[in-house]
Amino acid sequence: MRKKWTYVVVTVLAFLLPTWGNVVEADEGMTDKVDLYMKAMMEEYQIPGLSVAIVQDGDTLFTYSYGVTAEGSTVSSNTPFFLGSISKSMTALGIVQLVESGRVDLDESIGTYLPWFAAEASSEASSITIRQLLAQTSGYSTYTGMEYSDVGAKHASALKENVRNLSHAKLTRAPGEQHQYSNANYMILGAVLEEVSGQSYADYMEQHVFGPLGMSTAAADEERAIRV
Repeated sequence: MRKKWTYVVVTVLAFLLPTWGNVVEADEGMTDKVDLYMKAMMEEYQIPGLSVAIVQDGDTLFTYSYGVTAEGSTVSSNTPFFLGSISKSMTALGIVQLVESGRVDLDESIGTYLPWFAAEASSEASSITIRQLLAQTSGYSTYTGMEYSDVGAKHASALKENVRNLSHAKLTRAPGEQHQYSNANYMILGAVLEEVSGQSYADYMEQHVFGPLGMSTAAADEERAIRV
């Protein structure tokens, strides 16, 4: 798991950061140190390829690509990578946008926005608030989140279907009792975003997050990812 997330985090930083600021001349010593460090990390964690950038005060100080993709193609600054859990911050941004527009209340329950979830979930799960989901204090465990999110589904209704299945999962803690990092929380938030906005998650991200931020090479579904 550690190897997997090292790969995802480093590569996604490289995917996003080179689009910000201007490239400036970096200190040669710093460049050499970064280069040696990245090569050492690739060897230690068996990372086949990555692309990295360092940005300071709006300027890109260092950017370089290493190795190959899983398919054997040479990695470049234009190689797309999975966002992984960095997508959670984008989901949170979407929810906060809905909060600021008055369409979502942080202290309202899941059941308020997803009545179909509440119809099948326990009363305790249905009472989890939006704030608790955002703060990872819902009571869903890390394992539960992985069990229901790592299913490889790609169709447009996959998010809603996964959350509907999640309605039968048991909490391991009472809501608000303990912090437990779980993909389950942000799956539910994604479903809330779809339900309240009336848009698919991918459409919402493109219109309200990627577009305004100038993230022209970002996508939240496979079809768009192939196009960009």
